Amino acid sequence: MLMKVFILCIFYDVLLACPLSYFGPSCRYQCHCQKGCDKFGACLNGSTCATGWFGFLCQLKDLTRSAPRPSLVTIPKTNRPFLHDDDIDTCVENMKSFIYTFVVPTHITFFRVIGFKKYRGELEGNLTVWNDNRTVVCVNGSYDIVVDNYTLDVYCRTAEPATVFLVDTKDYFRVCHIYASNDCIVSYTRLPCAPDYCDRCFNFKCDRATGKCSDACVGYSNFPYCDKPCRKGHFGLNCLFKCSSSCYNGSCDPKIGLCLNGCFGFSNPPQCNIPKHVKCVGQAQGYAKRACQITAST
Repeated sequence: MLMKVFILCIFYDVLLACPLSYFGPSCRYQCHCQKGCDKFGACLNGSTCATGWFGFLCQLKDLTRSAPRPSLVTIPKTNRPFLHDDDIDTCVENMKSFIYTFVVPTHITFFRVIGFKKYRGELEGNLTVWNDNRTVVCVNGSYDIVVDNYTLDVYCRTAEPATVFLVDTKDYFRVCHIYASNDCIVSYTRLPCAPDYCDRCFNFKCDRATGKCSDACVGYSNFPYCDKPCRKGHFGLNCLFKCSSSCYNGSCDPKIGLCLNGCFGFSNPPQCNIPKHVKCVGQAQGYAKRACQITAST
């Protein structure tokens, strides 16, 4: 008996495990550490984020490395490779501002500037954005968040992609690294909130800046915005599937199609695949009263 329980526990644990290199709720986050992650997403063996990723659990994509051909100009001109070498010990002194130019219009929500504690008072920035020669307005204005004694985030959420991003500061300062991201982030020690937006998207894939789904909606229609819930009696990808006729009142879960309100002519909600001649005795656990009345044999 103990052996059976032990085997069951192992099998249950395997069912709950994420595929290799994935972790988190519904296994939605992918590991981006140099030497792999544990089941909670922390980097193994003292490793750091792989090139092109940064932030808490390496879940923020660095667009200075991954966007199409970005170019950096610093004012005054400096040894720019130091700002992208993932080494906080190689820094640029007396920097006043920097400009990123992208060949392809790009969504960027914030720049992260890594400096030093003694320069914290000077790390006060302003982000100005253009699309070619036209100024792009920041939806909530440009603002700073002092993350810690070494880190400043300069935000500007634009309503459209842009090509030129200028971060200007009130004084000269020392900078060791610059990242750029189009992620939504609510805290320095939290995972990006964008995957929450992607809950309506197939495989949780969406544009992290706009929230638009990449492939299809799940439980919603109006792709790629996926902002209209499935109408009654429909479910699944882009609401293309009809709920089973065995569902009571023709309604089902909009994402996976299970009969959450009981069965019609069947006796085992939410699956509703056991015919009515199998009698529902009383109001057994998991059976709605209405479903038991309908499915009881006569």
